[in-house]
Amino acid sequence: MDSGTGEIKMQQELTCNKHLPYYSKLKEEAIKYLREIKGNVSLSLLLSESNSMKWIDMINTFNELYGRYFSKDDHIYFIKLFLEVIIIPGFDLPKVRWFIPVLYDLLSATKEILDELRPYLCVYDTSASRRSTELLNVFLPTLMKPEDHDKGFKLWLEEFLTLWDTNQNTAPWEQNLVDLFSRLAEDSIGYIDWDPWIPKIFTHLLRSLIDSSRIEHMTRTFNVQATSRLIISLLGGPSSVAMSHVAKLFSALESYYHPSNIGEKDTELSQFLCVLSLKFINRISKERYQKKTWMPEIPSEYKLTDKEITEFVNILKPIILIHMFSRSSECSSAYAFQLLSTIRPELIIPPLIDKMYSSMENLTEPHRLISSLQCVFSVSRNMVISNKHYPEGQTHVIPLLFLALPGLDPNDIKKCMITFQFISTFVSLIPLVDCSSAVEFRKDLAQTEYDVCLATSQWEDFVFQFIERCFLLIENSSFEHRPERRESEAFRINSEEGMTELGLTSSFNSILNQCSPQIFERALDKVYCYLSNRIFEEKVSGKFAANICRCFTKVNPELTLKKFWPHFSKQVLHLTESDDVLHEDHLDQQLVFNLLVLSEIVRCDGHHLLNYKDSIVQ
Repeated sequence: MDSGTGEIKMQQELTCNKHLPYYSKLKEEAIKYLREIKGNVSLSLLLSESNSMKWIDMINTFNELYGRYFSKDDHIYFIKLFLEVIIIPGFDLPKVRWFIPVLYDLLSATKEILDELRPYLCVYDTSASRRSTELLNVFLPTLMKPEDHDKGFKLWLEEFLTLWDTNQNTAPWEQNLVDLFSRLAEDSIGYIDWDPWIPKIFTHLLRSLIDSSRIEHMTRTFNVQATSRLIISLLGGPSSVAMSHVAKLFSALESYYHPSNIGEKDTELSQFLCVLSLKFINRISKERYQKKTWMPEIPSEYKLTDKEITEFVNILKPIILIHMFSRSSECSSAYAFQLLSTIRPELIIPPLIDKMYSSMENLTEPHRLISSLQCVFSVSRNMVISNKHYPEGQTHVIPLLFLALPGLDPNDIKKCMITFQFISTFVSLIPLVDCSSAVEFRKDLAQTEYDVCLATSQWEDFVFQFIERCFLLIENSSFEHRPERRESEAFRINSEEGMTELGLTSSFNSILNQCSPQIFERALDKVYCYLSNRIFEEKVSGKFAANICRCFTKVNPELTLKKFWPHFSKQVLHLTESDDVLHEDHLDQQLVFNLLVLSEIVRCDGHHLLNYKDSIVQ
């Protein structure tokens, strides 16, 4: 109660609600809604009605709509009510889960939970240990203020670590403890001295990972998320014990990441690399960029330093460079490269580019080229941005794009699709504009910027070569070139042709949206000269060609219509002069192709078509 006004003091309301036009009525609405919820919750629980869960869910809805727009007395009322409900003997477990999210951890709960579940912790009783560790992992609070640690993890941490250490056979309940330790380590960075236990922790983690990679019935004993979270949370501080054990861990695992080791567990090893990198990035973001919250702040001496970041990246770099050529895990390696290049591009990108160049020279191992392309375009953003740590990345973009063009191979659909993705990803990040003249009037350019400006004079050549490669792809995708298909069969475009169409269209869209008006006009002339002198069947190659025309129309419909409409509309009118065309079972292929092109270029804003209204009606 506010002593000055006599009004009930609400705890917190959503800030954004103050900007709503009906805010003056919102308070009355919230109070009325809360009164209705309180009455129905109490009544439904007293009568043991089945719809009590509905009103419990209404409380969550109320919090989403209005925030904690209720008094402290109401808040305490809800907590006591739900606490009394969930301790009712025989209460349904699914219903308990409805009440639990709205309760807070109580400081005195840790000792009560331990007294209840500690007797069931026995290394000789797997079933009881699994159940008790599951409950401990679910209920034990770990996010507490430093002054409350005596009522929290200090009551059980050393005991549970000793219990874990006594188990040497990778028991099924072990990962419940690992999950609990990882949550505690993440919530208490800098407040626990893990150094005496780090050797044993990493020994258990290594054994768990290797055993799960060797033995089929142990597939559930390694938790990638929990293990990664635990390892990253141990890093930092005056001691370097954890970092040295991370290096030893990956030194022991290096042979398992070799491309020749292909199996079901290869996915788990790949996920471990990705999740570990992601957790590391998340911790850096939390320590350096996240705004302060109510959670305990990490002590400054335990935050990750630049030296530790560099050391961690250097540990993972050789592993990822080896694993990137695994036939089943190139996506995972690409994701790990993307994450690590965000924090240390000068360490990750140069060796990756070297791998790319060597893969392009090797024509006998196309899978190496595919993996290299996928990994390089995953770090594209960190290559093209102005980066003080690695400014040389921009100088490699244009040469790599030229070297990637031979990958548009109609005989290798996977390589072709990766190449399309590689080109469209890079091109969408940079303007295709000739900036070579800038070196004449800008005298403040660095050497890297000077080289990049000169290299941009090749953009027009790149666009032309790309278009020629696409023409070759279209010609090799013709329906007649598929003798295994019968003309009488109903045609259905297969998955390869569908992917090729998607890659072709997306790449053309990216290039045409980014290129300068001069390059656009020359590219338009080149495509027009090519299509106006050829006839394609409408099933595959004709559809591809028409889609290219549509890409031009999306970028500049006025110029595209001016170039394409007169010729193709004239051809259609000429071929339909005779009324016999209305009675033909099979239309002339030239007529069908011209109609297909026209149908794509008219897919634009209607006001652009007004100039061609008469010929359209004709």
